[in-house]
Amino acid sequence: MAVPQRSSQGPRYRDDGRNSGKKFGGCLSIIIVLFLIGSLVFAVFAFVDQSHKSDQRLKDQKIEEQKEKQEVLKKKKEQEKREAEERQAAEEQARIEQQQREAAAREAQQQATQQQRQNQASKQKKESEEKAAEQAEKKAQEEKADNASKERQDAQQSQSSNHEQQVAPQQNQQTQQSQPSQSAQQAASQSSTQTQSRQVPDNNTSQ
Repeated sequence: MAVPQRSSQGPRYRDDGRNSGKKFGGCLSIIIVLFLIGSLVFAVFAFVDQSHKSDQRLKDQKIEEQKEKQEVLKKKKEQEKREAEERQAAEEQARIEQQQREAAAREAQQQATQQQRQNQASKQKKESEEKAAEQAEKKAQEEKADNASKERQDAQQSQSSNHEQQVAPQQNQQTQQSQPSQSAQQAASQSSTQTQSRQVPDNNTSQ
């Protein structure tokens, strides 16, 4: 193996070795600096990205919270609306039931008043019928009494007429009997008067 010979460029090689070491160190330091700068930039970007992500997460969380609040409010509103509708429906049902009860009460009262009127009408009709019956009975009794009095009067008249008829022949007989006696009395009186008249002239002649 041949040994390289020295030349005048030896120191220059040595200088090149030194320069290359310096260059390598400079490059290494540059690389380190660049790495550090890159790391810093990456850290900054990572921090910014992390902060951005955290902000996004916060925003998303706030949005979710707002959505949840909105949903809760919506549910609460829906529940309140449903409760209000239920209350309104219950009030409407209660009002309808109250109206039905009032209508039933009015109908019952009307039926009661109608029944009372019917009872009063029937009572008045019954009373009028009773009064009419009493009047008819009284009238019948009066007619019966009138008929009885008329019958009594007729009977009395018939009895009186029969009595008169019975008494008339007796009176005729008495008159007939009394007439001859009266004629005899008249004749006797006439004869006595005649005799008295005869006696008077005789007395006059005798004087």
